[in-house]
Amino acid sequence: MTPRERVLAVLSGGRVDSIPRGEFFISPGFLKGSSCDSPVELALALGMDLFVAEEGEAQEEYVLDSHRSGLFTFWLVPGPLTMILEEYGWIEVSQALLKDSPTAIKLFSIAMSQVNTRIAHGLDLGVDGVIIADDLAGDSGPFIPPKVLNELYFPSIRPITSLLSKRQIPALFHSDGCFGSLLPSIWQAGFTGIHGLQPTLGGAFNELPAIVGDSGVYWGGFAFEGLREIKNPTEAQRDAALALASWRGRGFIFGSVTGLYEGLPYETVKAVYQGLE
Repeated sequence: MTPRERVLAVLSGGRVDSIPRGEFFISPGFLKGSSCDSPVELALALGMDLFVAEEGEAQEEYVLDSHRSGLFTFWLVPGPLTMILEEYGWIEVSQALLKDSPTAIKLFSIAMSQVNTRIAHGLDLGVDGVIIADDLAGDSGPFIPPKVLNELYFPSIRPITSLLSKRQIPALFHSDGCFGSLLPSIWQAGFTGIHGLQPTLGGAFNELPAIVGDSGVYWGGFAFEGLREIKNPTEAQRDAALALASWRGRGFIFGSVTGLYEGLPYETVKAVYQGLE
């Protein structure tokens, strides 16, 4: 199978010849620490099956390079909560969510029109899938009561996931933090899968195989960080192997939950991906 075929098979519930792998984020700072000139080149050098692009300088070129290289190409867009927080700030948005539902619905509607525009741009470039990213939780759980999210947030997203589904474009959801309690709502909102949930959070992470089941896809399962410091290459290889073993036979894409950021040792990342082979 080609890398693109491998990822598409997992996202559509099919069989694969090996578990696909890839990173949600590759920072310019991390790229400088490698011998590669572009993030697409880095993805290929590490044996990834996918690449994530977003709006910005050189990103359209990266999408074309990713296609030519046979990688599955995701298009990352900020979700509606991120949009309205950037525009109005946390205090005003939280007051609307908790005390003024009509205003919150209006804000989400405006934000989703911007999200739709960004997604349309990616689709025009020919991307294979979409990631909507909103950080809904911290280490102890959701920032906003799930009841409020179910009434105001997720209904605003459902129309775009339905449209993407009709066009056979997979839609994944990303959040930082412990958002395990929101997983049923995420599936009901029409997402194909999720990215995130740090293994160190325990609880919800350990229950993921049962929650995801046969119909969903989980991307992540691994952290370069230990409880106190970044793992050394041997520790990272060991934990990556454990992540693969725990998800074998299920809808799983291997990757770190944080992505590749400046300060993360390239040799550790290289050791992990070489070990996957």
